[in-house]
Amino acid sequence: MTTYCKEYTVYKMKVEKDREQTQGANVDRMKRPVPPPYLSLWFELQRWPGHLLSEGGLYDQPDWTWDLVDLAGMVYREKQGV
Repeated sequence: MTTYCKEYTVYKMKVEKDREQTQGANVDRMKRPVPPPYLSLWFELQRWPGHLLSEGGLYDQPDWTWDLVDLAGMVYREKQGV
């Protein structure tokens, strides 16, 4: 999780620098870091509350899955200062 946060911070700095120097011409070529699986679930739940909460989704997963998704969100918010 912390590795992703560091990589994402570096990515944001590169994008800002590119926008200042070339008006964002190279942004499409920069590779955005891929979030860990539980963090990507947390992002989806933030974007679409209730979206994954249907039959066959997270409701059918063990309780610890919810704990890991919540933990991933808490660590991300703490590391990013959100």
